[in-house]
Amino acid sequence: MDFTLRPRRPADVPLVADLIMRQQPQTRYPFRNPLPFPIEEFVVRDGELAAWVAETAPETTADARTLVGHVSVLDVTDHAIGPSWADAVGRPVEELAAVSVLVVDLDAGRRGIATRLMDECEGYMRDLGRTPVLEVVADARSRALGLYLRRGWRVIGEVRPRWLPPGEGPVKIMMLD
Repeated sequence: MDFTLRPRRPADVPLVADLIMRQQPQTRYPFRNPLPFPIEEFVVRDGELAAWVAETAPETTADARTLVGHVSVLDVTDHAIGPSWADAVGRPVEELAAVSVLVVDLDAGRRGIATRLMDECEGYMRDLGRTPVLEVVADARSRALGLYLRRGWRVIGEVRPRWLPPGEGPVKIMMLD
């Protein structure tokens, strides 16, 4: 399957929301379902600096492109765990940027989509001169932690965000050197 990356457009937001909710029962992402706000607010967040989508190339001229992935970058200055990242990284929160809303269609997995989205995202953060950070729920269903570790990210701490239900393990906070 061939795919391309491009900046996310407003018309993509409902497609990304649909993709997220289709894969949620298998991945538990987002962790809370239903969310206490519209899914579109989960996709497009305050402090967003950039966002990209991956889409398949049409098989024929009659076929439409299909959205198969998404990632965004956030300014974390006002993020709830921004101070935790800043303390762990040893840099002011204004010098950090976070990976956000990385999602890939499960039917299109293992084709390098997440890798390409992360390449774009990490390069953008580096071009801004910011240290890349992220948070991840690292339970048994999550393949995300393995992806990040293979890419050179490292766990720098753990937090218990207010949205995390009791009895769940802490959320890992990570950085890319």
